[in-house]
Amino acid sequence: MSPHVEETSRFLVICAILYLAVNLMGCGKSGPPRTDVSGDVTWKGQKVPAGYVTFSPDVSKGNSGPQGIAKIVDGRFDTRNGGRPAVTGAMQASVGGFDGVNIDDDNPYGSEIFPRTFISVTIPESSTAEINLEVPSK
Repeated sequence: MSPHVEETSRFLVICAILYLAVNLMGCGKSGPPRTDVSGDVTWKGQKVPAGYVTFSPDVSKGNSGPQGIAKIVDGRFDTRNGGRPAVTGAMQASVGGFDGVNIDDDNPYGSEIFPRTFISVTIPESSTAEINLEVPSK
């Protein structure tokens, strides 16, 4: 075998080993605990017709991890309905509220009824959590 072929073979073997090692490290259930979250969203005492809730770990309180997301439909959100569970602990819930009317590509939730608002919440360690969000009127 020529030195060039031997170097190429060795290179390919090393690449294959690295590829497998990186992909195997991504398998399994590692990372912080995550919980499905659902609840009602109200503003000025009324259910928010449409929108989204994004749960971000509150880094100022030492929490970290990936975001959780959920759509608001008829005043209710649930990460199990096309969303993503949130990590547990101190979080900042970012709420976007819309009227759900005249939905199109440019306005997937309709017209905004209040600017994006942040609410501090704590998500408990459990399989599911119910958290109701009252968006303050400014």
